[in-house]
Amino acid sequence: MMVRTILKSKGIYTGSEFIEKGAIIVENNIVKEITNSPYIDKTKDDIKDFSNHFIIPLLCDYHLHFQSKKSFMETIHQLRSYGISTAFEGGDPDLSGIKAKKEGVVNRFYVKTSGAALYKSGGYGGFLGRGVNNTNEAKIMIKKLYSLNVDYIKIVNSGIFLPESNTITDGGFKADELSEMIGFCNHLGLDVYCHANGERAIREAVLAGAKAIIHGFFPSQATISLISDRGVIFIPTLYALKSLKTIYKTQKARDNLSKAEETHMETIRRSIELKVKVLPGSDSGPFFIPYGKACQEEAVLLRQLGMTIDDLVKSSKINQISQGNEAAFLLFNGSTFTGPEINKDEMQNV
Repeated sequence: MMVRTILKSKGIYTGSEFIEKGAIIVENNIVKEITNSPYIDKTKDDIKDFSNHFIIPLLCDYHLHFQSKKSFMETIHQLRSYGISTAFEGGDPDLSGIKAKKEGVVNRFYVKTSGAALYKSGGYGGFLGRGVNNTNEAKIMIKKLYSLNVDYIKIVNSGIFLPESNTITDGGFKADELSEMIGFCNHLGLDVYCHANGERAIREAVLAGAKAIIHGFFPSQATISLISDRGVIFIPTLYALKSLKTIYKTQKARDNLSKAEETHMETIRRSIELKVKVLPGSDSGPFFIPYGKACQEEAVLLRQLGMTIDDLVKSSKINQISQGNEAAFLLFNGSTFTGPEINKDEMQNV
C-alpha cells in the first residue's frame, strides 16, 4: 500500500498563490494535492510538520558559469542538492553552457545559456567568451550563437572591480557599438544581459536596450531610477562581491571591499524600493563561490535588504509547485533555507 506524505507548513508559496498554513500531499514523489484542510489518517500517513517554515519552489540562479574541466553532471547535482533547479549560464570560451544544457535535460535541470559572452578585444572578458573588434565581428558571432540555439546573449560592457586599486578595469564597448549590437540581437529575438560596472557602462547599457544588468557596481541614483523606469532586470551578485575577501588579504583591499559592499547594498536597497526586478545570481564558477550555496546566500542577502518572500518566489517563476509536478521544494523560515529534509531517494529538496 502506498504511503502518503503530508507536509504541513506555515504557508505555501506555489509561485502563483500563497496558501496560509497549507499542506502538500505527496504520493510516489508527485504532488497530489495542495490544501489548507488536508484529511489525515494518522495510522497510515507520514506526517512532516514544518509549521515554522514556508514551503517555496526551487530557486533559479540567474548568473553562474559552468567549468569545462569539471563534470557537468557533478555541478548540476550540487546545484540540485541546494534546491536550485534552473540556471542562467553567463558564458565561457568553450561554450560550456551549451553542453551543460544537454546534460541538464537528462538530469531534470534547466539551463538557460548564453554560450559565450561577447567582449571588446583587448579589454576584460577573455575567460567569459569571445573577443570582437567591431560590430561586424560581433554580428558574425551573434549569428553563430543564434545557430547554436542559445537562450540569450551576454555582452561584457565593462571591466571588473579591483579592490586593491579601488578601480574598475578596462572593458566594454562604445555606446553606439553597444546599441547596434543589442538592436541586432533583438531583431533575432534574443534578449541581451550586460555585465556592466560603473556609472557610464551601466547607464549606456540601459539606454541601449539591455534586458538585464549583471553586477551593476556603482551606478548613480539617477541611473538606478532609469533602470526602474525602463523595467530593466538587476542581478547584483552581492554574495560574489563579499566573497572577494577570501582572496584579497591586504588591509587596503579589504577596506575598499567593505566600502564597495556598503555602496552596493545601498544600490540594492534603493532598487528594491523603486520596484526594480532584482534577481538572485551567484556568479558561481570561481573556486571561492560554491555552486548552490552561493545562490541561497544571495537570496538571503536580498531578503535582508528588503526583498519580500513573495518577490523571491516570483524570481523563481520558472519553477512552480503544482498538482502533478515533482515533489521538490525548499523550506524557508524567512532568513535561512533548509533541505533536504525527507528521504533523499524519495524527495529531492524537502
